[in-house]
Amino acid sequence: MTVPRSPRLSMIRWPERCRGAAEEVLGRRPEVGGAAYFTDASVLQPPTGVPTVIFGPGDVSLMHQTDERIGVGELADAARVYAALPFTVW
Repeated sequence: MTVPRSPRLSMIRWPERCRGAAEEVLGRRPEVGGAAYFTDASVLQPPTGVPTVIFGPGDVSLMHQTDERIGVGELADAARVYAALPFTVW
């Protein structure tokens, strides 16, 4: 008998799985840290209880600034990681 996997159970290790997907695609372990800025996650996560990760490319010092930008290579890498996430997480 096969026990169906619960999406909720798969979410428990969400941060580690995101990092693993990025490492698998990029061939290097991505940096992990906190964010010193506001995101909608701080409002949306508490009522749902769904583990939340702020996950994306770019220089943290440029995020949410008037001159926010990333390189084309970073954009392409991010697209590859996002495309791999569903297959790595579940």
